[in-house]
Amino acid sequence: MLPARPDLPAATAFLAVAALALATLALERPARADAPAPTARPGWPHARLEVLTSAGKRSFAIDVADTPDRQELGLMDIRMLPAGLGMLFPVEPMRRMQMWMKNTYIPLDMLFIDDKGRISCVREHTTPLSLAIVDCPQPSRLVLEIAGGEARRLGIRAGDKVAYPADRP
Repeated sequence: MLPARPDLPAATAFLAVAALALATLALERPARADAPAPTARPGWPHARLEVLTSAGKRSFAIDVADTPDRQELGLMDIRMLPAGLGMLFPVEPMRRMQMWMKNTYIPLDMLFIDDKGRISCVREHTTPLSLAIVDCPQPSRLVLEIAGGEARRLGIRAGDKVAYPADRP
């Protein structure tokens, strides 16, 4: 029989905090070029996207909701979207996009992008679990969803240029 260890709960708590700190650092550290991009939806198409702001390039690893079923699911049931990740909704033909937050538990910023790659509208901090329509009066070719507050934190505004895929000028 092993002796009782009164310091075991403290050691367990320390290890849990250390693991959380390492996980946080891993999410904040830029990914190596050859490393697989993190994802909200494993198995979906992935790409890189850049937003060219007045303060510089902002890069995102994105999942692409490239089918009607994927677009309907979007980020539903996702409980966390780390900085630098997003989901892209491409539409053909270009049209006025209407989004909602049904079964979406986290606030999102939605960037509506026209056919020239310019952000037409930014809708910040959309309301989780809401059925209210989130849209932009101008037609969109793409809608990018990122974590709520990221657009403001990164200085992303209407009029900024989006490169998708990221290597497209």
